[in-house]
Amino acid sequence: MGENWALGRLGAYANIWEPRLSAQTTTLDAQSSAISLIPTASEMEARPPTGLDRRRWIKMEVVSVLEINDDVVGIQVSVPGGGKVELPVTSHIMIRGRDPQTSKNVVRSFTPIIPDQVECPGIMYLVIKCYADGRMSRYIRTLREGGEIEIKGPVRSLKYFKGKYQRIVLIGGGSGITPLWQVAEAIIKDPEDETRICLIYQNRFEKDILMRSELDEMAAQHPKKIRVLYMLSKPPEGWPGGKGRLDRAVLQSQLPPAELPGSVIMICGPPGMIDSLAGPMDEETRVRDGGLLHQMGFSGEQIHVFE
Repeated sequence: MGENWALGRLGAYANIWEPRLSAQTTTLDAQSSAISLIPTASEMEARPPTGLDRRRWIKMEVVSVLEINDDVVGIQVSVPGGGKVELPVTSHIMIRGRDPQTSKNVVRSFTPIIPDQVECPGIMYLVIKCYADGRMSRYIRTLREGGEIEIKGPVRSLKYFKGKYQRIVLIGGGSGITPLWQVAEAIIKDPEDETRICLIYQNRFEKDILMRSELDEMAAQHPKKIRVLYMLSKPPEGWPGGKGRLDRAVLQSQLPPAELPGSVIMICGPPGMIDSLAGPMDEETRVRDGGLLHQMGFSGEQIHVFE
């Protein structure tokens, strides 16, 4: 499973809001398989999460640790007793660990990927970007197969239910793809959810694209519900996707008009990308303003940032 997280090929480059778009056929790696996420939103509302506790820290087994690329680590975790793990859409978990350099505890939030709980009961996957000077990153680098990790949650950042939005734009960078995948997969798996999705995924190099096979398969199988645009700031020669960084021209070609009701933009990625799109956060009001999306006419209610 882990080896396929960063593999795949380019998905369709098109504007999801245009009617009757032709679907681009995508050839998938023979060994790639999409990750089946949680049940529909209505099913999860009626069935609370198990295997996790939002009030106390639970020690869980580290089943495996995979170096996905130079600065991204994949961790497979098993909950005690093998109970099923189900997370509401737009929710995350918290990880607590001890920074080996300072010997102080550090807590960070992450969105896990939940595989099919019939085939893999009690299993979660974490895709974590590690920074050279990050306290949590230093802890993550100490994890080994057979060890333990402390987890608490889930915590929900935005309540989503079927029909809440007509159009969702998901903008991600690096390992920020995980909460966006959670949203997209829940919508795609519900045949009654007619929400249309445009996913824009920004990275530096082609090798940095995480979960590419899964995203390609999702776009190929559901061309009327989702389009995926990969953006590379350092593309290879002949790259057929988006080139450069997200700017006004790219966003205008992909986003619905700001005045169109029923639309929301969800963002997760590096701080610089978030500040550019949603604006810097005011430390007193905890409100973001002044970003590129605001300049294009989108209101704060139309923009949700996974912090």
